[in-house]
Amino acid sequence: MSVAISLSFITTVAAQMTVSPAATQSPHWSHISVYDAGKGASGLADFTQATSQWFLAHVDAMEANGLSRLLRKANPGVTLSHHQVDLTQLAGPDAALLPEEYFFHVSEPTDLRFMNDDGTVQGDVSLPGCPNTRPVTRACRLQVFLNGSRRYVYNVSNEAFQAWKAAQLKRSGRALNLLILDNHAPGFVESMRWGKQTVVVAGGSLREFREQQIGPPGGSWDQVYNDGVVAWLTSLADSFAQEGNAVLLNADRSLFHPMMLAQIKAARGLFTDVHHPEGLIGGSQYQALLDLIQTLVNTDGVVDLGGMWCHTGPSGYTAGLYTSPVARYRMWRLSSYYLLKQPFGSKGTVYFDPAFCSNTSGRPLYDPFEWLPAYEIDVGQPSGPAIVYQQGTAARSQTDGRPCRYHLFARPFTHGMVFVRSRDAGDCSDYTDATAVVVPLPTRGRLLMDNGTLSPPITTITLRNAEAAIVLTLSKGSYP
Repeated sequence: MSVAISLSFITTVAAQMTVSPAATQSPHWSHISVYDAGKGASGLADFTQATSQWFLAHVDAMEANGLSRLLRKANPGVTLSHHQVDLTQLAGPDAALLPEEYFFHVSEPTDLRFMNDDGTVQGDVSLPGCPNTRPVTRACRLQVFLNGSRRYVYNVSNEAFQAWKAAQLKRSGRALNLLILDNHAPGFVESMRWGKQTVVVAGGSLREFREQQIGPPGGSWDQVYNDGVVAWLTSLADSFAQEGNAVLLNADRSLFHPMMLAQIKAARGLFTDVHHPEGLIGGSQYQALLDLIQTLVNTDGVVDLGGMWCHTGPSGYTAGLYTSPVARYRMWRLSSYYLLKQPFGSKGTVYFDPAFCSNTSGRPLYDPFEWLPAYEIDVGQPSGPAIVYQQGTAARSQTDGRPCRYHLFARPFTHGMVFVRSRDAGDCSDYTDATAVVVPLPTRGRLLMDNGTLSPPITTITLRNAEAAIVLTLSKGSYP
C-alpha cells in the first residue's frame, strides 16, 4: 500500500522545448553542470583529437593535472580541480626543515610496526620520545604508514600550521578553482588507520595530548583531534572563499558519521565518491544527503555527486522503464542529480558526474557511447524543494520475508517533475517488476527516455526499487 503526499505542481512551461545545444565553453548548459573527477586532463592526450574535443565540449569541470593553461585555452570557462592531502606529510627532505610546532610528537620511547594492506609487515620504527619537560626534536615526530609511505602527522590545530598550509595549498593550486582533500575520515584512528597499518608495539603516548595514549575510535582523543580538523577546515574554506574558490572533502565511505559530517560542513564542500546514489540505502539516508547538500549550497558550497567508474547498476537490475538496465541506472543517477541540485539563484553548485568508465583507463575514447542524449534535454530549473512524494511497502525481503519499505522523492522543475525512488532499505535487493509501485502524476506529462525521446502522454508511472523518472509537461512543441 502506498501513501501519497500532496504537492503543488508548476504547470507553466516553456512555449517550445528542444534538445538544449551545448555552449562552446563552460557552462555548456543551463540545466546541468557536468564534472568528471576521474582521469583529468592527463587522460586527454592530444587536445586536437576528436575524442578529447568531445570531452571538452561536454564536461564543465575536471582535474587539471598541470595542464590548466591548455585547458583554459580550449575552454575558457572550465572549472579546474586538484587533489591534495592535508593531514600528513611525507617523511622526506621537504619535511625535515619544517617547524616542530606543525607536527605531533610521542612523549615516551615508542616502537611502531608498519603493516601493508595484505597484512604483511612493512617494517618497524623506534622513536626516542620527547616529554614535556624536554625540548621537542624531529626524531620524536609521530609517524604513520599510509598509502604505501611513511608519513609525519600534522598538528592541524596549530594556528601557525594553518596559515602555512593554506598558503601552500593555494600555491600548489594556482589558477585552479576546486581543492579536493583526500584521506579524511572520522577522528584520528580512522584517518590514520591507527591500529591497522600503524600498530603500537611499545609506548605511544602523545606529547600534544597531555602525554596520554591514543585511544580507540570515538574516544576522547578522537574527538579532540576531530575538533582540530574542523577548525582547520573552517579556516581553510574561509581563505579559499575569499578568492572565489572552494574546498571539497572526499567523504569516502564515512559520509554519515557525525564526526565526518562536522568536517564536511566546515569545508563547505563534498565529493561523494561511491555514495551517489547506489551507496545510499533507504529513504532515511537519501533524506540525510538531501539535507546535507541543502546546508552546503546555502553556504555557497560545492558538491560533486561522484559515482563508481564503469558501474552499470546493482546486481539483478532490469531495464524497467528504459531501453536497457544500463540506461535505467544512468537515468536513476541523472534524476537523483536533479533532485539534489542547488535551488535556482543559489551561489552554490552541485555537479553531475557521469562516472565515465574511461576513468579506469585514462582514455576517453568510449565516453560518447556512455553519454545519454537525455542529459542534454532541458528540464528547466528547480521550482521548489524535494519532498517525499509517496512511501509504503512493496515486495518482501529475500531473507526473512518481511515487507520492504520504499520511499519515493519528487521535485518540481519549470519544465516538469523529477521522481526518484531510493534503494529500499535492508536486504530488499530485488529490482524487478515484483517491486513496482504505481505513482499518480499531479498532471499529464511525458516520460523522458534515455535516448532523449518522450513517451505518449501519461497520468501515472510505475517505478521499481532504485528507479527514477523525469516527466515533462509541454504546452506546445516537441522533442526530436
